[in-house]
Formats: sequence, structure tokens, C-alpha cells
Amino acid sequence: MTLIRVQAHSDTMHPLTSALAKSRPQFDSRPRACAHPSVLPPPVAPPVVRAAPPPPAARVG
Repeated sequence: MTLIRVQAHSDTMHPLTSALAKSRPQFDSRPRACAHPSVLPPPVAPPVVRAAPPPPAARVG
């Protein structure tokens, strides 16, 4: 959590994605899971799932 946020602030969103892909390739397919670990439990609720994609997408892109 903290590492990702620190990288996002210090580095651009692109390096963050590459770093995640190299560090955790299995999580690369699920960037939102890495970006927001707290979102993992609530994904069952439709509103939470729809609200989750926007933040990670903005950081990645």
C-alpha cells in the first residue's frame, strides 16, 4: 500500500505499472488489487467494484 503510493507520488504512473509487473507479475493482471488491497474484500458489492476501477485506471494511464 505505502510503497505503491510513494512510487505514484515520486515516479510517474507508467514506471509504477512496470515496477508492479516486474515485482508481482501475477498481480499485473489485477492492478486494482495491488493499488487497493482494501478493495479485495468488498468486490462482492457491485457499487464497490464499479467505483474501484476508476482510481487504478487513472494511475496506470
